[in-house]
Amino acid sequence: MAAHHPKHAGPIHVACAAKGGRHAFDHPSDPRIQLTFDAWPDVVVLPAAREAVLKTSAELISPRVRERILDRRAVLVLDASGEGPAFTPQLASTIHRLLRDLALPAKCVAYLTQNRDFQTAYVEWCGSGVRPVKVVTHDDYLSRFFLDHAENGREIFTERLAAFEARSPEREKRFVCLNYSIRTAKVMLLLAMLRDGLWDEGFISFPGFDATKHVRAVRKPALERDLTTGPGLEALGAALKPWLDALDAKGASMLGAASGARKLKSVAEDSELEEYDHVWFSLINETEVVGTRRVTEKPFKALANFSPVLMWGNPHSLALLRDFGFETFGGLVDEAYDAEPDPAVRFEMVYGELKRLCAMPQEKLARLERDLAGTLAFNADRALVHMPRVYREEIEPRLLDAVLDLAVNRTKP
Repeated sequence: MAAHHPKHAGPIHVACAAKGGRHAFDHPSDPRIQLTFDAWPDVVVLPAAREAVLKTSAELISPRVRERILDRRAVLVLDASGEGPAFTPQLASTIHRLLRDLALPAKCVAYLTQNRDFQTAYVEWCGSGVRPVKVVTHDDYLSRFFLDHAENGREIFTERLAAFEARSPEREKRFVCLNYSIRTAKVMLLLAMLRDGLWDEGFISFPGFDATKHVRAVRKPALERDLTTGPGLEALGAALKPWLDALDAKGASMLGAASGARKLKSVAEDSELEEYDHVWFSLINETEVVGTRRVTEKPFKALANFSPVLMWGNPHSLALLRDFGFETFGGLVDEAYDAEPDPAVRFEMVYGELKRLCAMPQEKLARLERDLAGTLAFNADRALVHMPRVYREEIEPRLLDAVLDLAVNRTKP
């Protein structure tokens, strides 16, 4: 694969308006990028994963930097690429209120998001009377995940292939289910497993409800409230609520390095857990299940470790994995759940497959794994060897070029 040849020559100075804030350019694989705090940046980044930040961000842009953006010598980037917020008219209004506060035209501004449905809804909201900012789809966590193996992917693949081929035909448990950050929809799946006696069939991580035991613990009263207020999942949440005390009794139980406080980079990076060698598949609890079209790094962690995936996430998540060039596992599970728009129905379809796999004899699971061996090796090679190269040589440079196309007068003062 030929390396990408960027349109914009370096060096390109990138400054974060919120000093110390995480953003899509702070782990540069593109050699043109130079992170800076000086007054003459080419790209000014405002971390914008949370809408509340946008409401108070205008004061972070100095008059000198604002003039530079206004003259189109620099670009303002509103960076929500660490999340995939759903489009709402309120969010669009907040973005344009910020532009009014800064007296900046939309043509100087880019909005980064993981949500692949954002642009269509946003442009429709703008209509003919409001000029839209440039929307760029970028998955910051995926970038961090894949680039983690930019230098050693082939070596890691070879090691994991040998470990996969040495796996026992008898496994201690059926699945791995990672839950470093708790969301309400994730808890529903955990509660259903407790209700039906499936908890002990998997290696399950859960930070618990006690903040003194784990940095990611959640408040139980808030979770009790949210269980019955999720759109489309109210009835399911109410039915599962009685098992919250049983989940509370489990306490904090995290796998691998996740057992303690971790920095952001290590949350996104590949996790080589020994548990993958002692199960048959991974149960993926995605960040959300309604409102946005994206996948996070979670399924790719399993794919990079020779593990099939069963996903409780957004509709069309498996289709997005295939869009990235990965193969899914129709030979192991009924993947019809991926096209189901109703989250409650989709939950029951995913959970039904989980119960079926947990009841399946190990010898049959071993036969299915042998049948899937080529797919598992292909996916691991793609995650560890191919995708790091694609992100370094194509996706990351293309992101920077897409942003800099807005700075038509890019010159130093």
